[in-house]
Amino acid sequence: MSRRWAGDEELTRALSALEPPVEPHDMVAAVSRRIAEGPPRLRARDRFSIQPRGRRAAVVALAILVLGATIAAGTKLVVGAIEIRETDTTSGSTTTLPETGPNLGRPTTVGAAGAATGFDVLVPADLEDPDGVFVDVDASHVSLTWLPDSRLPRIPGTPWGAILVEFTGDEVQAVKSIAIGGAEWVDAGGVRGYWLAEPHLLQLPDGTTFRVRGHVLLFQRGRTTLRLESGLDQAAAIGVAAST
Repeated sequence: MSRRWAGDEELTRALSALEPPVEPHDMVAAVSRRIAEGPPRLRARDRFSIQPRGRRAAVVALAILVLGATIAAGTKLVVGAIEIRETDTTSGSTTTLPETGPNLGRPTTVGAAGAATGFDVLVPADLEDPDGVFVDVDASHVSLTWLPDSRLPRIPGTPWGAILVEFTGDEVQAVKSIAIGGAEWVDAGGVRGYWLAEPHLLQLPDGTTFRVRGHVLLFQRGRTTLRLESGLDQAAAIGVAAST
């Protein structure tokens, strides 16, 4: 995703005027690093006064705002147990997401799923109790599903209106391949999240690859990584995340 802003020329002149100057071609790398690190944390005494030595960091923070938090081309991002990889293409030999609930795993209950996986299963307060709860064969993750209704349009290729998959731990358990610029950094209810609005590929540890056609919001709560897939717009999806 490439964006051109009316203030690009002014920003370039401002960067060049700094001592030492910041080269424009260094901006993408700097912005990518700052996005991956999350919002800067200032000490209390620094919040109202930025010394000259801090101007370079301030310029990078400004650049993040100017670029609209768009992820730079070629960036690899990790959100807990999910890795996002940018690629020139998201085509290839794929299948659609499972059309039947049991293919998401073994049907169970929220309580039993927590006992099987060893972590607390989170249910968004913004949604009613899930219509389905599934644990995969090796009990590495849990899937909560909701049927379509007036609020939740059906996700193409599935019988569901929303699918919330939960993983625990820091080891990567799923990889998403997206088009360059396809991940947007968002505030997912007080934590950093990533919004994927375009179709992309999802690869599981066993090598199975699916084409994902719903909108996806990735975020974390403690050591739990959550992947919300739905037909909701960004604001509504963030509302669900904030209630989780």
